[in-house]
Amino acid sequence: MHGAPTHVESARQSIYIHALFAVKDQIEYVLLSVRQCAGH
Repeated sequence: MHGAPTHVESARQSIYIHALFAVKDQIEYVLLSVRQCAGH
């Protein structure tokens, strides 16, 4: 087989990617808030 992911695997991967981006957005938001507080 030439490694096309099954539907379950691709769905799991997309969920993982969405979670990763959500966490990244949270971290960037917190860093932005901290930077603004430090700037003032």
